[in-house]
Amino acid sequence: MDLLSVEEAAGLLNVRTSTIYAYVSRGILARAPQSKRKQTVFLREDIEALAARSNRAGRTGTALVPNAADISSIVADTLYYRGREATVLAAESSFERVAEFLWDGRADPRGDTPLDAAWTLSEPSVEVSAAEFPAGSLPVDRLKVAAALAGASDPLRYDLAPGSVRRVGRRVLASFACALPPVGEPVVGGSLADDFWCRLTSVPVEARHSRLLSNALVVLADHGPAPSTLAVGAAARVAADPYSVLLTGMGVASGLLHGGSSLAAQTLFGEAGTLARVPAVVGTYLRNSPRIPGFGQPRYRGPDPRARFILERLHEEAFDPERLAIVDAVLDTVRDRRDTDPNIEFALGALCFVYGMSYGAGEAIFVVARTAGWIAHAIEEYEALAAQGRVMGLI
Repeated sequence: MDLLSVEEAAGLLNVRTSTIYAYVSRGILARAPQSKRKQTVFLREDIEALAARSNRAGRTGTALVPNAADISSIVADTLYYRGREATVLAAESSFERVAEFLWDGRADPRGDTPLDAAWTLSEPSVEVSAAEFPAGSLPVDRLKVAAALAGASDPLRYDLAPGSVRRVGRRVLASFACALPPVGEPVVGGSLADDFWCRLTSVPVEARHSRLLSNALVVLADHGPAPSTLAVGAAARVAADPYSVLLTGMGVASGLLHGGSSLAAQTLFGEAGTLARVPAVVGTYLRNSPRIPGFGQPRYRGPDPRARFILERLHEEAFDPERLAIVDAVLDTVRDRRDTDPNIEFALGALCFVYGMSYGAGEAIFVVARTAGWIAHAIEEYEALAAQGRVMGLI
């Protein structure tokens, strides 16, 4: 019997060891009889068969075809969630249903069954008073406090079973909606996107606006081994409770080179203000830094598909033609001089600028969206711990 250790199996499949344990817990992969070994082992033929299934449709470029077992993957410059194209999911499904799909691949992202009641949670214990924040606080500061309060008020926060962690995801996302004070007319009984929209801009929410924000939330939900997701995985691997795991991700996401970079793009558009000023403002940015906010994404050889998707939707809506023209002028100016494409931070900053959203709204949208992906990765790590029989952390 040719046996492989967890590390050897992970190397053959080109995944993390935690993913191997997640495969075991989900019934995708079975342990081999341990024989004389004490550690978990697998039959080589089983690992090779799984590798063959992952690659059954051949290769596209240098990447394997999307695997439904992966939370997200990039194949031929296309982002997939559990084997389904992310932009297609965004166009066809709500953020809530895509989040459920990321957390449990058996969920139908295009289903019409009622959502769990926790999605509409509104408890005083997780609301954040405006008086608790100094002037100039960013929306993401309020989200961090909301996550901490939600955790402090949950006596079962150390229940790491998948169903319990999914409920935490719903509860935190709903509490985020309670954390930001309304800027526009509040919506009662609407979707998460409806509720967030009126807390980011005074533009009255319409179905098209809610759909646009949901589009952005979906395509931002996960992006593989981003810095914040790696931090989330590290916290979950030592059995930190899911609220603490999310706070870890939020802390890293606040970095100016990560989730906070949409703020720089939004600021650039605002500083331009008019079409005539675009070249001068772009020139000032180039004089101070070789990097223009919102351009370049090393994980794609071509354009960032998420940015293309959101920018197309912005042009379809054409809400404020003058502001949209400024966005296009910045895009054309940088492309002409740098021959580079915009990334999702550019598109997110453009969304905030065109609709006059509050300062820092893009960072808040990013954190709300990425919370869905962070919860998915936390569940995978917790399942790996359970598969190993490890219920205690390491000191």
